[in-house]
Amino acid sequence: MKPPEVFDREQEWSDLERFLADPSPGLHLGIVSGRRRVGKSYLLRRLARTGIYHQAIEEDRAPALRRVAELVAIRRGLPSGTVAFDDWLPAFDALLGPYPGSDRPSVVVIDELPYLVARSPELLSVLQRAVDERVDGPPQALVLCGSALAVMTSLLSGSQPLRGRARLDLRMEPFDFRVARKFWGVPDAATAFAVHAIIGSGGGTSIWSVSACPVGHRNLRSSWRTPCSTPPRCTGRMSSCSARTRACRTGRCTSRS
Repeated sequence: MKPPEVFDREQEWSDLERFLADPSPGLHLGIVSGRRRVGKSYLLRRLARTGIYHQAIEEDRAPALRRVAELVAIRRGLPSGTVAFDDWLPAFDALLGPYPGSDRPSVVVIDELPYLVARSPELLSVLQRAVDERVDGPPQALVLCGSALAVMTSLLSGSQPLRGRARLDLRMEPFDFRVARKFWGVPDAATAFAVHAIIGSGGGTSIWSVSACPVGHRNLRSSWRTPCSTPPRCTGRMSSCSARTRACRTGRCTSRS
């Protein structure tokens, strides 16, 4: 069942649930992609509540392996620093389990995969081996997610190692302004269109708040009507400060904290 805090995304959640429920043997590979801030990580964190979720960051190969080793140590109930990997083959063997006292995790999510591939190009062939070696094993899901669309769309193409191995290829799109209007709770279509043009769809996660206006409102759902009496400041987290300024001049406060 879709968590109540996830807005809309019925089709996406249904596709993911069906993917996880597949009873056929083997390691089932799923690909989830989409531009940033559409709610991919938000959705997958909830999908992996009974499994493992790992979000990669932009770092070199060695620290990336150390972070996976720490995750495995936690799952095994071992002290920090007691697990170490020199390459990705044993790292993924350990990550996929099984773990002492428990079965294999039902789902393992690797978020921001392109960060890992950039420093470890051999990783895709490692994942190929992981899928192929477990073809007759118990059902288990491995979800690879990322926002670098050029990388994610190429994973299953041409002569790539993972070509023909994915059972799910899910592209998450931003909300259109009609769905975003319901998400933000904006009552009229004209204002909803303007809000969507300036701050986007929200993607199913409420991340916007009013930081520039000293009125105490912290969420656009309750503050879209609030006039902005103070010029908004640019925090560097929007690509266009001028867009924020124009929004404030219209009397709609759209700053991001």
